[in-house]
Amino acid sequence: MSDLLHLKDISMHFGAVMALDRVDISVGRGEVLALLGDNGAGKSTLIKVISGGLKPSGGKIFFEGEERVFESPSSLLTTPSRWASRPSTKTSPFA
Repeated sequence: MSDLLHLKDISMHFGAVMALDRVDISVGRGEVLALLGDNGAGKSTLIKVISGGLKPSGGKIFFEGEERVFESPSSLLTTPSRWASRPSTKTSPFA
């Protein structure tokens, strides 16, 4: 089974500050994941990159096996996805 969400070598820097350094994460369909870390560890930055709130300085985001580039959080609503076209009572691709 392929990953629902896969982040490969995601980096994010703000000037000289490296907030994310080559992050790799895979999340399978139905998998629940917790993101933990100290203050300033990059948790919020990573979530903003995943949701399209920030464009990463490097790396790639794959959703359902296809590379995706989200320009903004609202662009997620118009991005075609195989899970959205399935008849279901579930509202999340992670369910």
